[in-house]
Amino acid sequence: MTWECGCGVVNRDSKVKCRACRTPKGMVWTPTERDVSRFRLLGVLMVGCAIFFVGAASTLPSLITHPTLAKYSRATGDARAVVTQAIVYARDNGVYPTSIKVLREGEIVYCSCPDKDPWGNDWVLAPVLTEGRKPQEGDNVYVYSRGPIGAGRYPRPFTSDTGPDGAVGSSSVDGCFGGPRVC
Repeated sequence: MTWECGCGVVNRDSKVKCRACRTPKGMVWTPTERDVSRFRLLGVLMVGCAIFFVGAASTLPSLITHPTLAKYSRATGDARAVVTQAIVYARDNGVYPTSIKVLREGEIVYCSCPDKDPWGNDWVLAPVLTEGRKPQEGDNVYVYSRGPIGAGRYPRPFTSDTGPDGAVGSSSVDGCFGGPRVC
């Protein structure tokens, strides 16, 4: 930094008194080009940080809800896969599979879905599956999770939105159903 005295002498040191007139009065700071560039950089950094923190604060709520939505999406995807592959299995073998394990561990692997939903609960399978019935036209093959609190049920009458803690699944007749923004 440079300091300019009232007498017009430029002082490059940070002493309080002027080298020429030795008076402490009238010392005025005049920024050099280097000083100006430092302040510009500081200003840009402050504005950049402000923009970053405002953006982070606005996206934080959605980041918190993503794990929940991910579980709903996973449950819906797994249920769709099990329903689709159960129908394919029935066409190949003449009967519906009695469990998800049958789809996963047979000679042909139809589906690699787990026996538990993303919340750790057992999947609920349609009676046509659990009883190993022969496929017929119009069978309602469905698989669903009871949801995050384990209390969801198959929606009757059918509705695709079962609420935030409702069942999440898929049906060969009705399509998918589930909690927030799943289908």
